[in-house]
Amino acid sequence: MRGVTNGRSASQQSTETRPSIRTSEFIVFVVTSLLMIIVAYTDEAFNVEHGMTLVGVLTVGYMLSRGIAKAGSREAYRVER
Repeated sequence: MRGVTNGRSASQQSTETRPSIRTSEFIVFVVTSLLMIIVAYTDEAFNVEHGMTLVGVLTVGYMLSRGIAKAGSREAYRVER
């Protein structure tokens, strides 16, 4: 019988998206932020304030991309009742 498991009914529900740590945009964000911080502290022509500003801009871009991703996708999972 469909929807019944071990005598219990099961319903299919969905999450908004994958966990953020499992996305490619998170990996790109972390690597780019780390490289930006390293360059800001080691390169004399690129000051720390400018580097931290760029990391802040990257952070805002990442948060916007996660918000857009959560707005339009679902991942299914089953819940037993």
